[in-house]
Amino acid sequence: MITVVYFIGNRRLLSSQPWWRRWLIGCACWLAGWTCGDEIHANTITFDKDRAIELASRDGWFKIEMPLDEPLPEDAVQFGDNSDQFPLSEKTYIYHRGDKLMVKPCAQILAEQRGVEALTAQVDRIRDKLRTPIAL
Repeated sequence: MITVVYFIGNRRLLSSQPWWRRWLIGCACWLAGWTCGDEIHANTITFDKDRAIELASRDGWFKIEMPLDEPLPEDAVQFGDNSDQFPLSEKTYIYHRGDKLMVKPCAQILAEQRGVEALTAQVDRIRDKLRTPIAL
């Protein structure tokens, strides 16, 4: 059984900084060859989902559900329930679909999708054969 923890962080938008600070940060990033974007601060990790939602409900804060002592696969995966990752976001309704997300490598999802497409094509061929008139 996988133990789930909740990573709590907050994001400070670069656009909220004064113009001169944005300019300095942009120059420093350009010189270093880095990408310039929002600041992400790690705040805490908790085992309690209700506490995680409470903390993530602050302005600019978020929570990420993750496994404890179990690394995720190296492929891109989705883990856990993202329905309340950004509780204060006006777009949070997008995540409220009632489906639980599970860990599944993207390569496996694509293979399953190809299998479904092949099965659909096979069903269509059978359906076409059934529709053709039988000559007696």
